[in-house]
Amino acid sequence: MKLTGKYPINFSQIGWIILGCVLFPLSSFGALFPVEQTSSPAGLVSASAIIEQGNSYQSINPQLNKNGYTFGYWAIDGVRQAGADGRALTRVSSVINTNSTYTAHYFDDDEDSDGDGVKDWFEYRMFGDLSSSPTDDSDGDEFSNKRESELG
Repeated sequence: MKLTGKYPINFSQIGWIILGCVLFPLSSFGALFPVEQTSSPAGLVSASAIIEQGNSYQSINPQLNKNGYTFGYWAIDGVRQAGADGRALTRVSSVINTNSTYTAHYFDDDEDSDGDGVKDWFEYRMFGDLSSSPTDDSDGDEFSNKRESELG
């Protein structure tokens, strides 16, 4: 093929292959999106990355206890992440198609805001909220929620 203009250029099949190898990778990139990893309260987790659209991204593995706080759960863009049993996951991932924020939610080690004798971090990690009774045996193992909380 001959390209015309001020200086004619003849491209052979090899030339087109080389040109394709240079241009194709540039045009094959998808959109890039920022992914932030933060914590609540702030300062316990901080990381960021730029991820190509359609790629999977995985959170860090958070410290379970840090500076007087205990890890409760991850949320991706405000949605708590849990396994099939409802328990929070310590590592989470998602396919990135937009700007995303992964938030590690931590609770004061000794906080029991509903006064039921079960630490908040345990209730949020295991059940996602504070509505479970301390006498419930949510997993059917003959240990109450309060006893499991005491055992960690």
